[in-house]
Amino acid sequence: MNWDIITTIVVPLLVGLVPAIISFYSARYQANKSLEAEIKKIKEQHNFEMRKIKADYDAEIKKLKMELEKQAELYEKNAQSDIVKEIFTQMLKGDNPFENLAVGLNEFERIQKKFEMAPNQSKSNGKYKRHSKRRKK
Repeated sequence: MNWDIITTIVVPLLVGLVPAIISFYSARYQANKSLEAEIKKIKEQHNFEMRKIKADYDAEIKKLKMELEKQAELYEKNAQSDIVKEIFTQMLKGDNPFENLAVGLNEFERIQKKFEMAPNQSKSNGKYKRHSKRRKK
């Protein structure tokens, strides 16, 4: 081989390639680092937004609960006033509203006793007992 050809072609080629390769890998490394930093920044922003949304959601839930409690209290007060109104209306008509209440309570107790006795009767009837037949060999 002729050393003049190698020195005139290979040396200038290597002098140009080595810095190009070094600058390529350094640029790639810097790009990766900047992408990682950008991804980290986006994740932090995402977490912040999620916490904000959760806080807004919790505040909205709390607000709705308070509104429902107020509506329930208002409904209860209206129901109580309606009952009082009905009692006084019946009293003004000359009816005794407490008789109807007593009859209703007695009826409720009678139905409740039936339900309490029903499970006991079904067990004694054998209606729900398991029948197991064994084969005899």
